[in-house]
Amino acid sequence: MLVLDSQYTVEESYKKVNWGHSAFCSAIDFAVKWNVKTLYLFHHEPVYDDKKLDSILTAARWYAKYIVHSDLKVFLSCEGLEFEV
Repeated sequence: MLVLDSQYTVEESYKKVNWGHSAFCSAIDFAVKWNVKTLYLFHHEPVYDDKKLDSILTAARWYAKYIVHSDLKVFLSCEGLEFEV
């Protein structure tokens, strides 16, 4: 499992290049390259509403399946989510 700061689309990440946040497609590319099975997109833009976050998740899942051709499971991190290691 990988939890990675990936709150932006590619277009948004280009506009905020020095902000220290990545695009969801970069997170997917890393996860696939590193043979990760499950990815949680983390650190959401505070001004985004649930509709925007859902659109990012949908786009991320589409990218993983149809562009990268991966069975990577992609989820959004949310407040209160815990993992046992």
